[in-house]
Parts: sequence; structure tokens; C-alpha cells
Amino acid sequence: MRRRAGLVVAALTLSSPVAAACADTDAPGTVVAQAPAAVTPGSPVGSTARATVPSTGASRPAATSMTASTTAAPIVTSAAPATTGVRPTPTVAPTPAPPIPLPSPAPPAAGIAGFDFGTFPHDLGDGVVAPLRGGEFQRGTGPSDPDYLAARLRHVSVGDIDGDGADEAAAEVAWTTGGTGQFADVLVYEWDGAAPVLAARAGSGDRAVDGIRRSFIDDGRLVVERLRGDAACCPDRVVRRAFTLDGAVLRQVGAARTWALVVIDGPDTPIRFLPGTSGAHVVGDVGPERRGSFGARAGQTLTLDVLAAPSGGVAAAEVVADVVQGDTVLGTAAPGVPLTLRLPATGGYAVVGRIVMPGAAVGYLDAELSIA
Repeated sequence: MRRRAGLVVAALTLSSPVAAACADTDAPGTVVAQAPAAVTPGSPVGSTARATVPSTGASRPAATSMTASTTAAPIVTSAAPATTGVRPTPTVAPTPAPPIPLPSPAPPAAGIAGFDFGTFPHDLGDGVVAPLRGGEFQRGTGPSDPDYLAARLRHVSVGDIDGDGADEAAAEVAWTTGGTGQFADVLVYEWDGAAPVLAARAGSGDRAVDGIRRSFIDDGRLVVERLRGDAACCPDRVVRRAFTLDGAVLRQVGAARTWALVVIDGPDTPIRFLPGTSGAHVVGDVGPERRGSFGARAGQTLTLDVLAAPSGGVAAAEVVADVVQGDTVLGTAAPGVPLTLRLPATGGYAVVGRIVMPGAAVGYLDAELSIA
């Protein structure tokens, strides 16, 4: 009959699967427990206790993890010599350096000034909604599709136009349904605390039939410029009006201003003012053969203002405009830096656009010229 070896290790129970597997020994032999032996005065530290079972075979180490079945003397696990009386110096872990604070990202702009109107559903009227994404939207496969709609966001200006201390936004949106019509409108939004709400609209137009040339907010007023002409294809004047917001209504402030629209398309395009007016909008591609000419008297004051963005928000290189008399440049106007000068003599002058952006080959001039 075979005997099972039992070993007591500090009266503890270890129940891992490996320990349980090592506890039962059915093969003949000597079971040795590799456990720290009890330390008594004069005994060497680190000696090995061996539990033996008589057998004709060789001995082997007993398992170190077993279930205690009897009572034995406690095993001292400390390896420090008992006769020194000196406590070991504790090892103190180094204090980790505090983390270096990273700069916090700037919070997104709040309110209507930081809202992305290029990713927003705009109500174009008559039940037509353009859910813009990235500033654009298209429905249908092409202009011949009966359900075709292509819309884009031209421009957004922000400012308080109702005097309540909170800003409104004027979103200029253009669209086409596939025919010759090129429509545009200015949609005025208020902020309700979480999202924009449509408050009013300037009214849509088509090219020279009240088409929107441009819009902006300035000095508490929404300024809208519309194109006019004898034919829808060909505008020849610009009507400017200013508005304030009164509830859900845009109310006109002051009188409208009508100036000629002159397209410089040749080497000597005449710039003519409408009767009773003192200015004109001067536009056109910039090039060596593009020059607008006009006559003036000595002592008159000329003002030339180059717009920062061309009409309709069309992307173009930065352009400046020179005022010349013969081959002499009298002054230069740049976006945001208008030119004002007193004309030195009676005679002919010219406005010449010039590209100042390095590497740009195409530019578009959009300026306002007035003489008083």
C-alpha cells in the first residue's frame, strides 16, 4: 500500500492548480519540500527542510505548495541575522517628477460668430432647402435633371444690426436650378443660444434682375448691392441699400445709391458716371491690355477703394490699382488701403489693375472710383 507524503508549510493553504498537482505523489520515492526551514539559534540561514518517506527509490524535492494537514512549528521567513540587532535601512523610492502641463487647446469660438454656415441647411424659399456641406450642395446628376439644384455659400458677415447688443449673421447664398437663372439671396440669422435661427431675408434676385453683387455688415447696418441692367445677362449699374433688422423685417435706412458698373475689357475702356452721380464700380480681369480711362479737372479729389474680395466671393490673387497720368503713377490703392489724392491737372487719367501676389497669373479687379 502506498503512502502519501504530507508537508506543513507555515500552516498556510496554497490552492493553485500547480500546487494541487504537486501535492499528491503516487510514485515511489522521497518527497522533499524546498521551503525555508525554521531558524533556531545556531542554525544556518537558508537551510533546506527535507520531508522523507521510506522508499527504495531516490529522493526528490517535495512540492513547495501543499495543503497543511497537521500542526508544525512556525517557519520564520525573515532572512536577516537574529544576532545583529540592527534594523536594515529602508529603501525609499525616488519621488517622480511632476508631469509637465501641456497647453490646453483653445476652446472653439462660441455663438453665431463661430458657427459654420457652410455646413447648415439654408431655406432658399418656396420650400427649397439646400443642406450645405463644406459650403456646397448639389442635388441631381446635372443641369438637365428636372430636380437639379446646385447651391454654395458665397460669404458670411457678422454684426449687430438690430441694436440689441447681440450679433446677427448675414449669409450670402447663390444657387441655380439648371437653366440660365443664377439666383442669390442674403439670409439673416439670429442666435437662439444653441443654433442660428432665420430671422429675415433680403430677397432673391437673378443676375441683372436684382441679383446680389455683394453684401456686408458695417456700422450696425446690413449693406446689400444689387445688379441692374436692361437685359438679365448684362448688368450695367449697381444699386446699394442699407438696412437694419426690426423683428423679422429688414428696414431700409437712408436713400439708395446707384452707380455705373464698368467692366474693363480692353486697353482703353472709358469709365463713365451715370448722370447726377460721382462714382462708378470698376471691375474686370487684370492684364497688360486692361486699362480704364476717364477725364477730370485740376483740383478735384479722387478716391479709389479696392475691395478685399471680388464680387460674388470669387477667389483671385491680391490685386492693387494704380492711378496714372500718362506714364506717371500718381498713387496706388490696395485692399483695405484706399487712395485719396487731389488731381494735379485737367486732362485724362486711367485706372490700371496690377497683381501683387507672387506667382499668380490671374487677377480680378473690383474697385470703387469716385471724383468730387
